Formats: sequence, structure tokens, C-alpha cells
Amino acid sequence: MSFDINTPLGSGYPYAFTNAKTILSVADLKPDTETATFVVTNGSETTTISVAGLNRQVLETLMDVPLVCASPVRLSEYVHCLRPMGVKFDTIRNAVQLPGMPRRNAVYVLKSHVRRIEEGGE
Repeated sequence: MSFDINTPLGSGYPYAFTNAKTILSVADLKPDTETATFVVTNGSETTTISVAGLNRQVLETLMDVPLVCASPVRLSEYVHCLRPMGVKFDTIRNAVQLPGMPRRNAVYVLKSHVRRIEEGGE
């Protein structure tokens, strides 16, 4: 798998999505939903956040790969919940054509450095 956010695709799309994961149902996300603590770093700013449920599933999946989402799963709702906590994303709208899906989609790319704090320590 390769993913290079610095490689232009042409056609006005700023990223290559060769390993982006298409999310068509919640089952496509990481499975853990219990509350977990994460350290979010943006440059020199560091924040500690706790998230659970679908917010955690989306965040942990984004830590591995960019996510492509069309209307069957409303990832935008969870991305919008994570942004005020200091998690930064790039959102590229209508970037890919999914077979059998409308052109309305988005690719979410995690820009912050995020790591999960294991229970009982770092």
C-alpha cells in the first residue's frame, strides 16, 4: 500500500488515494468502542482527549489510512465531533468515483499526529 499526500492526482485533486479505505458500513471501521485516551499533536501543541463509540472507531481507523465515505455512513458527523477536540483533518469532497455510488463523497485524511495511551500509562 502507498499513500503520498504530496503527489498531485491532476484533475484538481491534491492527493493520491491508493490506500484509502472505503467505508460503506460501521463494520468497515476499527471495532473498539469503549472510552480510550489519545494524545493529539499539531506542531508544538499537544492535547489529550478521551473518545468512545463511533468517534473512537473513526479516529483509530484514520490513524491507519485515509477514509473514503459516501452517504451510507455519515462519517462527517464524527469528524466534526473530533475537530473541536484538536484533531485536524483534510477533507477532499467528491474526490473519487465509487462504483454504484453517487459522486457525493469525501476523503478524510488525518493531519494531526495521534497516538493512543494504553490503559495504566503511556
